[in-house]
Order: sequence, then structure tokens, then C-alpha cells
Amino acid sequence: MPRVLVVCLNPTFQRTMIFDSYKEGEVNRAKQVFFEASGKGVNVSRVLSQKGSFNLLLTHIGYNSTEEMIKLCEKDNINLLYTVAKNTRNRTCTTLLNKDSITELVEEPDSVEEADVVRIMSLFNDNIDYCDALIISGTKSPGYYKELYPYFVKKAKELNKFVLLDLKGEDLINSIKYSPDVIKPNLSEFVKTFFNENISECEFSDKYKVRVIEKMKELYEKNGIKCIITAATNPVWSYSDNNFKEFEIIKSIKVVNTIGCGDTFSASLTHNIINNNSFEESIKAAIQDSAKNAENIKPGNIL
Repeated sequence: MPRVLVVCLNPTFQRTMIFDSYKEGEVNRAKQVFFEASGKGVNVSRVLSQKGSFNLLLTHIGYNSTEEMIKLCEKDNINLLYTVAKNTRNRTCTTLLNKDSITELVEEPDSVEEADVVRIMSLFNDNIDYCDALIISGTKSPGYYKELYPYFVKKAKELNKFVLLDLKGEDLINSIKYSPDVIKPNLSEFVKTFFNENISECEFSDKYKVRVIEKMKELYEKNGIKCIITAATNPVWSYSDNNFKEFEIIKSIKVVNTIGCGDTFSASLTHNIINNNSFEESIKAAIQDSAKNAENIKPGNIL
């Protein structure tokens, strides 16, 4: 069975609160509340486990509620490789759901210390050789070296591992020279990273299409990188084998919670690729699984 190493250096608890409706400035009482381990890599790992791919999640855990984080991960068959960051809290992010909107409230993470970084690097080096694929998902907490993710990509590619990056900004730019197999930012992240222009995560504009395709083509020709770009409810763009393609997402579903759809996409795509499905088939399967996630309250969940 193929093995996947997932790296997430920005974990969180996720509180999901469901309302009939709520108003700013007033007391709002939730009718249901769910509390889970989360963060982009946690969501990726959960979906990989649900797909039947053995995986290890490399992360740090804060000093507060350490056992609770571990137990929540164990409940979802998430196999942890971790260090306890003794001066770092486990943060909590909150999703507010009602019939009209999905609102995400994000706590910023604490900084890790040098000893935490050294331990994470040691765990990576001890385990990457035994894995077939590497997924790096999300931003790093403060305190990690800017060279860390590029080092992980370089090491994995030297060992001929499949590498997917769901990154943005400096982490993505600095990793490109080591030729990850696939990069999967959303359109907002891609535009900010490569053009230094700002659009919202839900915004979709054809004015960027030509420029984006040109950049995707350049990344493929210079570095052999296949690109996938998501944009909320708009078509998925991909570039591989010198071809640009668009894939329609599934709209005939009842959307409950879109948090974790991108993470589900990364997990499903990787699962299918390392099980010898074609790139196009893997994208279509990832779109299907992302739709399943959107139908669930729990982020990073296709069951």
C-alpha cells in the first residue's frame, strides 16, 4: 500500500457553530456545535484515511489541551508524527454556519522555538524515505525557517517521491526550483503569489485567465510542474503535458460547509495519482470528493 507523508505546521482545533440566523452586535445562540482537530494538513490526512491511503501527519501540538488534540486525531485514524511545542498554544478557529452564509474566524498561531524546528526536521528525515508521496499543506507557524519547505521538497524529490504543494507566497516560490510534481493554490493565492495582485477567495475574473495560463505553461516547461487552480464554485483550471484544461465542479448538491474542500481535493488527487490513475481521472475524482465534503458539516470529511 502506498504511504503518504502529510506536513502541516499550523494545526488548529475547529469549532463549527450552526445557527438558524445571527446578527452582529446581538446575542446569538447556536443550535448545534461541533469540535474537531483541524488545520489544512489534518483535513488532508483525515480524507486520505477515509480513502484508504496509509498516511502520517507531521505537525507540532501546543502545550494546552495536548491530549485532547491527540485523541481527536486518533478518533479520525490520523497517525501523528509530532513534537509538543511547549511555548505554543493550540489555537481554535471557528466556523459560523447559517442558511445564507459560511463565515470563518481564524486565530493567528503562536511562534515555535528552535528546538521544535529541529525535532520536526528530524521526524521528517526519519520518515520520508519510507513514504511514496509528500503533501505539504498550508502556511507555517512563526518560528519555522523560510528554507524549511523548500528543503522538504528537495529531499523528497531526491528520493523520487511524488510531491504535491498546497502553498502560497514565499513558501511556494522558494520550492519551485526543486520541481514538485503538482502545485494546487486557489486563484486568489496564485494571483497574489505570481502577480502580487489581490483578489478575494470567492472572486473569479476571466481577465486573469490568459496571464494565469501563460504562467502555468512556464512552470510546466521550466520545472515540469503540473498546476491545478481552484476558485470556489468556478471551474478548476489545470495545466499538464503542455495542455490547459477546465473542469466543471459539481453544483447539483446541497452545500453545507465548504471549509476543507481544497484539502479534500489535495488528498483525493494524491490518493488517485499514487494508485496509478491518470492526472485527468484524478482531478475528476478530486472534484467528486470535494463535493462530498461540501455536503458535510465536518471539514475534511467525505463519509
